[in-house]
Amino acid sequence: MTTQTYDTVIIGGRYFDGTGAASSVQNIGIKNGSIARVTTDTLSLEGNPRIIDAAGKWVTPGFLDTHTHYDAEVLVTPSLSESVRHGVTTVLVGSCSLSMICSDAEDASDIFTRVETVPREKVLPILKAKKALTPMQTGQLLKVVSTDKGSLRDFAAFAKQTGNELLSQETVGDEFVHVLKRR
Repeated sequence: MTTQTYDTVIIGGRYFDGTGAASSVQNIGIKNGSIARVTTDTLSLEGNPRIIDAAGKWVTPGFLDTHTHYDAEVLVTPSLSESVRHGVTTVLVGSCSLSMICSDAEDASDIFTRVETVPREKVLPILKAKKALTPMQTGQLLKVVSTDKGSLRDFAAFAKQTGNELLSQETVGDEFVHVLKRR
């Protein structure tokens, strides 16, 4: 029995190492966010704050998603929590010959809304804000006007996840006005 202390011990899971080698039932010790030990030996549970019984379950490396349509979503919700929930740790964007990176907001919105059939009024305001915030100096303000009610929620999430400050949001007739401050 190994007596080393880990942050997490995973016991008895069917371990796939990602190399294509045959899987096997293993015990895994994780320390400082990295796999420190993979063994068929029994690992001591004493002093380990988190023990996971993985008997009957698979333990795998993170999955790569090589064909996503996250080009706009990653700007709004960069955590991509739905993919993470499914074990995806790396995504590639720019699939289907489009990318939000290499074009201005208007062109990127047109391309994306045609290929992905996401309403332009949802994509364009976020792209305008993201592309306008990048070259701005700390403390500068950006006013964005949208015609989509969902932008109230979207811009609140966008500000939080990009580390910028959402100073105000108001409804003016059929438009939604957002004021962001660059941090």
